[in-house]
Amino acid sequence: MRNNQFNVLNGAVTGDITGATIDTGQVFNASFHAYFSASCGGTFFLQASNDAPPSGYNALVSGTQWTPTNWVAIPNQTATITSGGAALLTVTNCCYRWVRAMYTHSSGTGTMNVQANIQSV
Repeated sequence: MRNNQFNVLNGAVTGDITGATIDTGQVFNASFHAYFSASCGGTFFLQASNDAPPSGYNALVSGTQWTPTNWVAIPNQTATITSGGAALLTVTNCCYRWVRAMYTHSSGTGTMNVQANIQSV
């Protein structure tokens, strides 16, 4: 089992933010820990896609970048942020091909940071 940690969202919160696409082809568990400054308000949630990559796609080969286009919110993976703070969303028994973190802004300004911890084979 491998445990990988990386940043998926980071920066100023002045509007909606879309996180990086994560290829979860061999992932079985994941958690997303979000930190918000005191004046941020909005919704932090996870989306998944099962779009099939084009024939010949290889994430490890430079120049073969590809991004899914059909996304849907993962049920029960939403946190409402009212005045900053933190939230933790987890995905167990991951059965999606792609996952990304999203933030929908509703009020205030500030900063956010989302760290992912991915367990894979």
